Amino acid sequence: MSRRIPIIVLLLLPSYVFAQPQRPTRKLAPGVVTTIPAQLKSGETLTGPMAITDITVGMANLAFTPNFGPKADTLVERAKKVILRRSVHCLEFSFKPLRMVRVDIPQPNGRMRKKLIWYLVYSVKYGQADLHPKAVKGAFVTDFGTDTKFPQVEPLVDPKGKRFFPGAVMTSHDYKKTYLDRIIPNAVKAIQSRETRGMKLYNSVEMTAQVIPYSAEGEDKAVWGVFTWEDIDPRTDYLSIYIRGLSNAYLIQPAKKLTYKTLELNFWRPGDADDEHEKEIRYGVPDERNPVQFQKILKLYGTRKPLEYRWLYR
Repeated sequence: MSRRIPIIVLLLLPSYVFAQPQRPTRKLAPGVVTTIPAQLKSGETLTGPMAITDITVGMANLAFTPNFGPKADTLVERAKKVILRRSVHCLEFSFKPLRMVRVDIPQPNGRMRKKLIWYLVYSVKYGQADLHPKAVKGAFVTDFGTDTKFPQVEPLVDPKGKRFFPGAVMTSHDYKKTYLDRIIPNAVKAIQSRETRGMKLYNSVEMTAQVIPYSAEGEDKAVWGVFTWEDIDPRTDYLSIYIRGLSNAYLIQPAKKLTYKTLELNFWRPGDADDEHEKEIRYGVPDERNPVQFQKILKLYGTRKPLEYRWLYR
């Protein structure tokens, strides 16, 4: 005869006794995932020299000529050539082939409609130390004149990890159309069933809440997510995906336009609009034999040579 366990004993048992065993994740075959290594440059830790117009123009009454010191030491003169410094980081980005899935999508009238969804399964990994401006004593001559505090940078790891605030835009170059990443719960559910075995794929909103810990050499603490797009023009042959948020580096362009470091992934598909299929999608830029047509294709991608990916500011 079985004996009942008192409720108080059950409450005191550790939580792992009742935890459901996790299903193992699928081990991917070599070559299935493409990895774009993190890219950091020392020049990304600074902006300038630039004028702080709030001081040089907005506070013109501050300008004066000192009697017992150089004019270059006044606030207004120093504000004309300011170098702004910051720490920068960059995440490693890996992705599986760009694919398609047909799922039922709720419509405004309450009915369901079968739609073709393009998606990209990816992972982000914090495996490269940040570049941090290093303050030292002494005067050092740089390209921007004399810099007395920050002549170099040093790698530092953030023990708190990093966050990824993704922004993924797909662009059809041949039809000049742009598509934003959409949150499509039905599609993510179908994609998880197809691509993983019990492994959670975060959409772009859920990903912002995840902490990506540092992965030392030999470790892989990557976090997996998925981008989804709908209503892609079926005639599209030449396309790129622009991913922002992998790095906090930015660049101030002329006219004070702020641009962000962005990863560009290039794709093309030789199929037609009648029967869209994911097997038609190729990674990279087509190497056209006809030199005239090849130059036209490169112009669509905005590059001088066929590139699979590149880092740029936009």
